[in-house]
Amino acid sequence: MKNEVIPQAEVATATVNQVQTTTANPKSTKIENGKKRKKKRTVPTLWKCQAEALKVFSYQLTKDNEVKLQCVQKAFENVPDVEKLWGQFMGEVNRLLDSRKYCAECAGVGVSAENLAEHIVLLGRATVNQVLDNGIIATIGTDYLLYKDRFTRPEDVDIYLPTYYDGERKCIELNKTASAENAKIAN
Repeated sequence: MKNEVIPQAEVATATVNQVQTTTANPKSTKIENGKKRKKKRTVPTLWKCQAEALKVFSYQLTKDNEVKLQCVQKAFENVPDVEKLWGQFMGEVNRLLDSRKYCAECAGVGVSAENLAEHIVLLGRATVNQVLDNGIIATIGTDYLLYKDRFTRPEDVDIYLPTYYDGERKCIELNKTASAENAKIAN
């Protein structure tokens, strides 16, 4: 009986330096040196580059669209597959443009949905989600007035925006009808 190993005694005599995984969620939590440690969260490349571009842009003296485009291109140049990154960027723009609520609100405030969508995506993932959930005015306030012009060149990035059946985007149609209605009301 002296030489018998008791499983509870083994657990009790385990050294503190040994790493033991918990049984609750072995993929996300480890116990090391008596402390719980969560698994590192990986951020997609698009949002890393977006954060870098926004940080560089915030330090610029002139904050025009040319400078903004240069900041984005500088952040994107370190990525091996720039084409894929622009595709992801414009995919996020497309995600905004697919929202009828977003397009209707853009038409209501008199700003181009595509132009504003590019600027909103550059502000970050959280801002994109907040705009989709709460609307433009509730999220960015009157800053939408600063984002009336595109900062990308359409001939370079519009290849990543899918077209719809008739070759025009839904938001463009909504903006045209809203502009026509506004013109009728004004007359």
